[in-house]
Amino acid sequence: MALAPESPLVEELTTPQQKKEVEEFLNRVTKEDKFKRIAQGAKKDGAFTGSYAINPVNGEKIPIYVANYILFEYGTGAIMAVPAHDQRDFEFAKEFNLPIRVVIKPENSDLKADDLKEAFTEDGIMVNSDKFDGMKNREALPEIIKWLEENKLGEKSVQYKLRDWLISRQRYWGAPIPVVYCEDCGVVPVPEKDLPVRLPTDVKFEPTGKSPLTYTEEFIHTTCPKCGKPARREVDTMDTFVDSSWYYLRYINPKMEDKPFDSDDVNYWLPVDQYIGGVEHAILHLLYSRFITKVLYDLGYINFVEPFSNLFTQGMIYKDGAKMSKSKGNVVSPDEMVEKYGADTLRLYMLFMGHQKKMRNGMMQV
Repeated sequence: MALAPESPLVEELTTPQQKKEVEEFLNRVTKEDKFKRIAQGAKKDGAFTGSYAINPVNGEKIPIYVANYILFEYGTGAIMAVPAHDQRDFEFAKEFNLPIRVVIKPENSDLKADDLKEAFTEDGIMVNSDKFDGMKNREALPEIIKWLEENKLGEKSVQYKLRDWLISRQRYWGAPIPVVYCEDCGVVPVPEKDLPVRLPTDVKFEPTGKSPLTYTEEFIHTTCPKCGKPARREVDTMDTFVDSSWYYLRYINPKMEDKPFDSDDVNYWLPVDQYIGGVEHAILHLLYSRFITKVLYDLGYINFVEPFSNLFTQGMIYKDGAKMSKSKGNVVSPDEMVEKYGADTLRLYMLFMGHQKKMRNGMMQV
């Protein structure tokens, strides 16, 4: 088992014999960026707490570690590791020489822990699982839950996990946040009749690191919709992820001016049948688009709970050993090819540079 470094259980479960080792690890991990430490391929680090959990099914003692790739705010901040079938658990087990036990194997072949070069994450047949041996793992899941409930060892539950998301940016080109600040009324929403709030186009960009809206007096100063007294507009703007969390709805009614979308049209055309995008979208854009879809469903605006029926993640393009991105400064400009052959021709060529099945979650070197 593994705990997040921030979990209060770490102090509670660390034995005197392991205190020094755990403290040294905690000192190291506090200097790491939280999201870099959980990134794919990041080095796994941790320490044994000295304590064990007892597996209620078979009485087996399970060592409890504190690990850098577990986030306290995600789920319970504690996991039961499955190193044979989760890549991060696999890397951690290899780093600390922990046993790896195969419990799912491919349908038509055996799978030995010693043969694993990486975690086996596909569906398959249950092994080393007592009475559930031989069952397909997806079919075994409800039977396992039923057995746990009958023996009063556990029960089925649903957990929703969503990371906190900072949606405001101190910049100009995001979506305006439609609120004003009044000394008497506090924070007041802009009335629907005055939406959308439009950004001014005559702003001046100054080398101050602040949004030009900060200095645009005619935008800042307004009146309170409640009391009519002087008020100030919000000068932060929302991250563009806010737009990408519902743009698939807007595509259906792109020219509608009196509301974001028409529910009847959206319910006819959506959800999206096939989404193709980079794997890096899975924990941000796709996570929040699902959340916003569920909110709109609960409010009765749409009749589907998932925005995309199927996801295909194509590979990333790598240059000089690093993912090609503007932030790394290693982007190859497409302008010459666009000018010579056209943008659509270039897009089509890039789609067929590598076999899609081989590219899935992979990379393309250039």
